[in-house]
Amino acid sequence: MLLREVQARHAPAGCEPSTRGSGPGLARWKLNRVILHVEQHLDGNLRVRDLARLTGLSPGHFARAFQQSVGIAPRHFLIERRIERAKTLMQTSDLTLCEIALACGLSDQAHLSRLFRRHTGTTPNAWRREWRAAGQRTPNFVRSPGLASDDSPRSADASAG
Repeated sequence: MLLREVQARHAPAGCEPSTRGSGPGLARWKLNRVILHVEQHLDGNLRVRDLARLTGLSPGHFARAFQQSVGIAPRHFLIERRIERAKTLMQTSDLTLCEIALACGLSDQAHLSRLFRRHTGTTPNAWRREWRAAGQRTPNFVRSPGLASDDSPRSADASAG
């Protein structure tokens, strides 16, 4: 599923992802192996040569084949995945930006901020504030279904006082 999302996002205009897989590029099993490895080791130091080693190709051949298969260079793919992981962590945790940067395999908060701003046009802190503000405007966004219909005496006492 992730492979289809990646291919669809980076497909050249007028080119469906399913038709691009038949040309030169990485075999589907090699591409799946690389993407799974990236997702599992995103917090570490990932290098193109290490990804190439997973596929049994030279770094140069791997980079060309990866770009033909996915639509972007492996280095840019890694950056995109790190930015997406940072967004997910900002939405789902209260980790500091420094902790998020390290969890995404970046050297420090400044590195995260620089890459994040380059890709989204805003800083991580501003993006997080905006996301949280948007979440507060939608009622029941964080509330679970069980809490919405809670008629326990405790909630009745709280509404009475």
